[in-house]
This record gives sequence, structure tokens and C-alpha cells, in this order.
Amino acid sequence: MFYNFLLQIIMMFSLAAAVYVFSRAIPRVDDEVVAPGEKKDGLWWEQTMKKLPLDKIDDTFNRFVEKTLRKTKIAIMKADNAVTGKLKGFKSENGKKNGDSGLIS
Repeated sequence: MFYNFLLQIIMMFSLAAAVYVFSRAIPRVDDEVVAPGEKKDGLWWEQTMKKLPLDKIDDTFNRFVEKTLRKTKIAIMKADNAVTGKLKGFKSENGKKNGDSGLIS
């Protein structure tokens, strides 16, 4: 049950990442040709979008993603070290109980 939920979450995140990558890669093409001296009157949405600092928002998002990935990497490395230490502990306990030297044959 939890396995299916986890797979669905992973699929949704990967879909969102793919949509984000595609939306950044698509060039902005204008259908109308405007002469250099003319001024184009756009819709209110276009005017509002031009006022937004999209470069700053993109840079902030990229920094956030980078920091999050670095912190996740550190957490995974810590978990790996903890599991490795626990496994070494099991290995040394089993070797002492059986009188084995702990060497792999």
C-alpha cells in the first residue's frame, strides 16, 4: 500500500520536473510582427508578466533546489554511514559468537 503511494509521489514529482524543464526550454515566439517604431499594446496579463522579475525568481529557485539537493545528499550519506556501522556491528558480534576470525572465505 505504502509502496504504491510512494511510486505515485515519485511519478508526480518527475512529471512536474519534466514540465518545468520543457517550459524553460521552449523559446518564446511572437506571432505578430511589429515594426521597430510601433508600440504593441498587449493584454493586461502580458504587461503584468513583463513587470515580474523572472530572472531573480529563477535564480532563487535554482539556489533553493541546489541547497535542498546538497542537504538531501548529506542526509543520505549519514544514513548510509549509520547502516554500514550497524552492519559491521552485526558482523563482529556474529564472529565472536561463532569463534570465527571474521574473515570472508
